Amino acid sequence: MSKGKKRPYAPFGVYYKYLVSLLWHKWYVFLAGRQVGVPLWRLIVHDWQKFTPLEFGKYARNYHGDYTNSPNDRDAVSLDYAYAWLHHENTAPHHWGYWIPRSGKYAGQPLAMPETYVREMIADWHGAGRAYQKSWNISKWISDNGAQMEPFMHEKTIDLVHHIMITELGYFLTDNCSWVMTNGKGGIL
Repeated sequence: MSKGKKRPYAPFGVYYKYLVSLLWHKWYVFLAGRQVGVPLWRLIVHDWQKFTPLEFGKYARNYHGDYTNSPNDRDAVSLDYAYAWLHHENTAPHHWGYWIPRSGKYAGQPLAMPETYVREMIADWHGAGRAYQKSWNISKWISDNGAQMEPFMHEKTIDLVHHIMITELGYFLTDNCSWVMTNGKGGIL
């Protein structure tokens, strides 16, 4: 939102609900991360940015606000959230977008993600699936979203994601490029 404009009103419960959902997400990322081999410190600081004033309120209003009677507020909240997401992606190395330079010789070309952050990204996907969809199985989500992500990921990053998902977590790719689990839980817990 531009400076001086009033933010859409959101009752306290919106922030409480978001805090609870964020803490559950962090807990599930922690559990998944221990299974996938993410270093303990990375799991402790995972998504710390979401607790900052730049992100917390914007995420809360976006995910838990009720704007059914106010489409203008919904638009303002959506724009606020876009800024919060951009901040998050630019400060959280477990997101593939962090690894796309915005300027210089390699602008717009994805860089290979270090293995630690690839593992944290996979733990994040599983933690989000468990927190928000109530399932460790992310095969549908990754089938739906993988094709949109892969053009923006370095080839080595894609290979590492496939290696971890297939050899360590028990997923496999079908002929039509859909991800499927082999053990009913995706190898997490």
